[in-house]
Amino acid sequence: MAGAVSAGAYTAGAISFLFEALDKWYQAQKEGHNVPSHKVNIQTLAGSSAGGMCTAMTAAAIVRGDMGLLKEAWVDQIDIKHLLDNSDLINESNINSLLNSEKLDKIAELIIKIDTKDDDKWFDFLSDELNIFLAATNLDGIKSNIMFNDVNNLYTLINHRVQAKFTLLNPKSPFNQYNNNGNRYLHYKSPNQNWQYFKEWALASGAFPIALKSRFVNILKPELIDNYLSLGEYVNVPNFRDYLCVDAGVTDNEPIKPALESLGLKAGEKVDANQSKAAIIMLDPFPNEPNIDNDNHKHQDIFSIIGYLITTLRNQAKFKPEELLLAMDNNDFSRFIIAPKRASANRRIGNFMASGALEGFSGFFEKEFREHDYQLGRKNCQKFLLEHFRLPKEHQLFNDWEKDLINKYIIENKYLPIIPLIDNLNPNIHNEHKIETPDWQKIKMTNVEVEKIKDKFKKRMELLVDKGVNKIKLRWLYKIILKWFVKGKINKFIDKNIIQELENYDLIKK
Repeated sequence: MAGAVSAGAYTAGAISFLFEALDKWYQAQKEGHNVPSHKVNIQTLAGSSAGGMCTAMTAAAIVRGDMGLLKEAWVDQIDIKHLLDNSDLINESNINSLLNSEKLDKIAELIIKIDTKDDDKWFDFLSDELNIFLAATNLDGIKSNIMFNDVNNLYTLINHRVQAKFTLLNPKSPFNQYNNNGNRYLHYKSPNQNWQYFKEWALASGAFPIALKSRFVNILKPELIDNYLSLGEYVNVPNFRDYLCVDAGVTDNEPIKPALESLGLKAGEKVDANQSKAAIIMLDPFPNEPNIDNDNHKHQDIFSIIGYLITTLRNQAKFKPEELLLAMDNNDFSRFIIAPKRASANRRIGNFMASGALEGFSGFFEKEFREHDYQLGRKNCQKFLLEHFRLPKEHQLFNDWEKDLINKYIIENKYLPIIPLIDNLNPNIHNEHKIETPDWQKIKMTNVEVEKIKDKFKKRMELLVDKGVNKIKLRWLYKIILKWFVKGKINKFIDKNIIQELENYDLIKK
């Protein structure tokens, strides 16, 4: 699950439909209905940034037996009014983030809350030991020395990319605090500390730099050294300690590699239909960005450079052409992708998400934006399972299919679905079960609503400037001048960009 900011609502919708489809199919098998009898097995969940938070919430929803928790978190609970609340600036001496992150802690407590009575809830399509990888960016970094030719020729690298490894267990399984690979076991009977680490990692994975509060997380030595960098000798790495971390999107927006390795697949290696025994599904709410401005005459002032730099880092963290090209290759059957698509999209910017404006933060502005993206995620997942998550009909997976089932589910006369949608989820069988494209025209904000949010933004930014400047050792007159200058710049930025971005995405009523 890739980084998404407020478009985590889209990921939540896609995951909810995926689990619903699998659960109803397996239930139909148990009840003896005439449905495909083969099995699939989810062995790994991996997430980065908002995708990391979705991954953690999915694990909690599994244990609690309630996939509706994803919608509660991403649609019902989060909102810009919480992020612009100023209680954190009053209660804390330091400025920890531009936005108030206290609501995120409360949501994590609400969703990743394990009731020890929930001891019999498990989905049959899950591995009894479900691998979970949560990515983050370690601001401390881990130093690695590489020797060239002799000891006097030393080359040093510092790695900031890290993934935590957890193992979610079937409630009937025995449990330990850690397994032999350094993974932490998660079980409804697990020590509270394990679940607490899990919550902290979820929050760290989605801690958008500067905008949201950074997090201290406990990292085990295997999580540091069993990472992307296998060269050289790591220096002074303790068995475990707390590290300061921020959003995984800074270094790894799509944690494909650990997911591939856990399934026995290799990065960049194509798998044809006959050899396909495992696959990853990439959930990426932002696979396409608005058109890049290639104007060579960009502004060179420091405020513009900061903006360019943030965008550059984010884009580079997503740049994995070898994996994305395989996901788009019709002849590769090891990588698939679910991404936003609207049949009726006709807007100026080629993004299909209500959460796409303001670097992905616009979804927090309005519940209807998040509801739109959640439903779009469900619709896109339905279409993906119906038409794209498939193998050739000759594949051994379908050896036991009866002719009537083949005729019922055949795709383009040569493929069959890996996860078949049973009758009450399949629009090809009952059209009333087709998930309709959410109506874009019904979700737009009014100018009055936007102005209220802008005012809250300005008030919070003014408090941040006052608090920040007051910490600087300057004479009172210089402080007044500095506050006036910075506030003016910020207010001008807010006035110009919020309205412009929302208008560009056609999110304001005319």
